[in-house]
Amino acid sequence: MQLTTLGATQTQTVHGHSYHQHLIQILVRGVRGQAQVRKPLDNSTGGNLFIAFKYTSTSSTAATFEIDNVKIVVE
Repeated sequence: MQLTTLGATQTQTVHGHSYHQHLIQILVRGVRGQAQVRKPLDNSTGGNLFIAFKYTSTSSTAATFEIDNVKIVVE
């Protein structure tokens, strides 16, 4: 999956993992399209989606990350 990011990066580090808000929003849109979820996971649903990315490598043109952990919390 190719990610195109728009806007500023909002980063939070929890237990040694970095959570990038703009990447999470793009991934959620991709999942919504496949799963046909009609209501987005955001604060209005009382749920949070956390995706932890793990750095794997860097080339001359890009950095590569893989998904390390996915956690959905619904209150």
